[in-house]
Amino acid sequence: MAEDERTAVFYRQKAGVLVEQYETVAPRLAARLAALLRPGGRALDVGAGSGRDLACLLSNGLDAHGIEPCPELRELAARLHPEVAGRLADASLPELGRPFGGGFDGLLLSAVLMHVPAEALPRAARSLAGLLLPGGYLLSSVSARRPGLDAEHRDAGGRLFVPISADELQALFVAAGLTPLDITTTGDALGRPGHEWTEALFAKR
Repeated sequence: MAEDERTAVFYRQKAGVLVEQYETVAPRLAARLAALLRPGGRALDVGAGSGRDLACLLSNGLDAHGIEPCPELRELAARLHPEVAGRLADASLPELGRPFGGGFDGLLLSAVLMHVPAEALPRAARSLAGLLLPGGYLLSSVSARRPGLDAEHRDAGGRLFVPISADELQALFVAAGLTPLDITTTGDALGRPGHEWTEALFAKR
């Protein structure tokens, strides 16, 4: 999920390898969001990747959809998880418009925002907040610590990893009109040393 072109190229070229990696990880964030929403609630997976999290949301009785700008990932997601077919659209931050008509009870952004250029993050936050219904939740994870980045915050494959601290993440969504409920630092689901994540839950009052 990226506006940054070098990041987008990486995902197109490495889609198959990345999907294999994503599918080894349990959809913990998706399950957490699903537990907050009523059955039949509308959810949007922003940056749906392999379809793992979208499939989890659907299996929990939600009316869930996803957006994913990488066509290779969308194709693989529909192949691996047939239930997501017809529920994936091509869109990318910072301006999402109103995918699937907007009006969502929950938004999931798993490892997404750090790929959005820093100057575009406020627009991205406003776009996301505008998709939520009052009382809705936004659950996001971003890279808090990642070894091996260069001076431009890119990894060896050229992917952008904009540093976003917990305080910056909170300020970003508070400015967009959301209320922070919980912000924590977690380890890496793939067990990679030196990697940490910031997980944050917000609500629209």
